[in-house]
Amino acid sequence: MRNLILLATICSSLALAQTARGEEAEVVVVLNQRNPTKAMTPAQAKAIYLGNTAFWNGTVPIRVISRTASSPAAVFFDKVVEMSAQRFSSYWTSRQLAGQGVKPAEVESVTTLVEQIKKNPGAVGFALKSELSGLDLTGLNIISLKGT
Repeated sequence: MRNLILLATICSSLALAQTARGEEAEVVVVLNQRNPTKAMTPAQAKAIYLGNTAFWNGTVPIRVISRTASSPAAVFFDKVVEMSAQRFSSYWTSRQLAGQGVKPAEVESVTTLVEQIKKNPGAVGFALKSELSGLDLTGLNIISLKGT
């Protein structure tokens, strides 16, 4: 467990250092290849992650996969949903108690995220573009979120 926390801290530090050097960390949306979506705005991503959009094209249920607060991508995705990881968790706790949805599944590793999305046509996740380097992206659609 300590090693996982240390790794997450190092990854977050590297992502923040990248931004401090003026290199823009690009947040991307990761979808199953069977999903016909080819573009997404930050506002659309926010609606999906806040549970306001529940179906792809009105038919396929969206399965939202979130990253843990300690993941490098979460630091940047907070800008998209416009709330901290703690507030996001509280938001979903309130929605669940009101019977308005289920909190998104949470994964730490980008490898786990990719594996889960490959298995589920309705799944959506997010990552830093740099995190996907070297991974097998066969069976996935990677969409840039402009304006993050």
